[in-house]
Amino acid sequence: MKRVLLVAFLCAVPLDAAGQPLCTEAETAFACVNRLAADPNRPVAPAADAQTAVKKKTETGLDPTTGLSSSVKDFLPLLRLAGVLGNLTTDEETGVITVALNTPFLGLAGRTKDPALQLKALIETKPKLFDPLRQALPADTRDAVEKQLLEVTNRQNVSLEFSYNFTGRSLGRAFEQYRPLLDNLFQATYASIQGTEAVANQLLVDVIEIVARPRTARALVAFSGAARTIVRTGSPWRELGDDVREVRISGTASNNGTYGVEKVSGNTITLVPGSKITDETGEAVFEVANDAHVPNGTPWKDLPAVKRARIENAIVAGRAAGALKLETLFNDTVRNSGLDVFGQLINNQPQLHVTVSRAFRDTLYGPETLTGRITYERGLANNVNELKSRARGRCDDDGRSEAAACLAALAAFAGDPATKAAIKAGTRLAFFAEFIKIGNYDRTLEGHGVAVAFEEGTGWNAGLDFGRLFGVSEDGTASARVDGSVRYERPARPLLGNKRYVASLTLTKKFGDVSVPFGLVYANKPEFLKDVDHHLGAHVGLKFNLFPDVK
Repeated sequence: MKRVLLVAFLCAVPLDAAGQPLCTEAETAFACVNRLAADPNRPVAPAADAQTAVKKKTETGLDPTTGLSSSVKDFLPLLRLAGVLGNLTTDEETGVITVALNTPFLGLAGRTKDPALQLKALIETKPKLFDPLRQALPADTRDAVEKQLLEVTNRQNVSLEFSYNFTGRSLGRAFEQYRPLLDNLFQATYASIQGTEAVANQLLVDVIEIVARPRTARALVAFSGAARTIVRTGSPWRELGDDVREVRISGTASNNGTYGVEKVSGNTITLVPGSKITDETGEAVFEVANDAHVPNGTPWKDLPAVKRARIENAIVAGRAAGALKLETLFNDTVRNSGLDVFGQLINNQPQLHVTVSRAFRDTLYGPETLTGRITYERGLANNVNELKSRARGRCDDDGRSEAAACLAALAAFAGDPATKAAIKAGTRLAFFAEFIKIGNYDRTLEGHGVAVAFEEGTGWNAGLDFGRLFGVSEDGTASARVDGSVRYERPARPLLGNKRYVASLTLTKKFGDVSVPFGLVYANKPEFLKDVDHHLGAHVGLKFNLFPDVK
């Protein structure tokens, strides 16, 4: 529908994009047509931008978390005015507000590039009582005392997070990092179809067809191959009646009595050198001499108004038809070259991500902690690195010197059905290791006979994740995915829990807008199966609840 409206608009308004007449006063109609046909509307930029919209399967930054007290909210506008604060997000469920901290002095990119460095403040608005402290309360009064303690506001519970994504020639998923390569590949794609006669001559052919015909709505003639050959589109020339056959062809040589033509064969009419095509007024539109189109030399300003109007309308219609044909050919070429999955190649790139977090909180909510986490994730033979490896140097300089060769390498790489399926599936592995250092803790609840204290210590966590998509459509949307996870956790203190081994395998199937998960979970101790929906045994459980808040 959009294309129909666009063509209708173009055909109704014989002006260029700047609102100026299509043809200048001094140029001829033929020169005007050739100029406009030389550079049709390029579909390169929209196609390149479309790859930036490919939904990422794994985000590169910190996970958004949320929350805020009224006093902090009142202070935020001043900080934002000073340029210190960036985006602010709120999670009503967890009660955490995340405040992005702008650090222009550290050279963050901001608007146009994916920032490798991120600083965030996480402010709890729905804190929970420290679990060892809660468990130490008498069972009969535990809930009431907990509610009473949490009613006291303005207690400190803030975390600062530093996150950094390492980027390099073969590391990172910041899209701007690969923009030069993508742009060069799209330009090479466009260049590969520019020489196609069907596209380059589309405007010229359409204008000739429309301008040359007198009264009929059908196209009568179209140049093809040698300049002296005209091909009838539709019924054979000799079968047309005189009322339709009003495009007169006259020449100086013998025409065998057939409207100035030298030879008629089926739909093909061959002109005698020096012949010309005229409109119904007898005025020459195009002449043929020695295999070259020689246009009527009358300047545009001297052509009759009716003639100019007809040619302008023909140009607009030809441009619309040519643009649609070029877009179709360009899109087909993009799909055949593998550029339609380039955004997914970027999303499958290796990524090294470091996060450091420092929590400042009242002892009612737990000890102060320092956490460090490093994560390495990579796709399996389905990323830009694999493309460059198979290209054997042809894509190493972002395709600047060998764009066509790099494009051919991409077509060979993504053209393999197994490889293209792997690209869309986004199969990847991720490994993480984390340390959690807790400070000295000492809290006494006066009047409740509760005291909890322990010295500082360090805990360790590690894990391995696997993910794969199924049923991926052209726009990157998947109908299902499988996720596997293995976790090991060693708390800093026995008081904070036991060593934990947890493994899970989850299948998530999408039905319309609803995603239904079904998972199998194993844990080394029964207390670590709290989040499952059905226990198969002491150490194994199932997760399948569509509404996790409803048990």
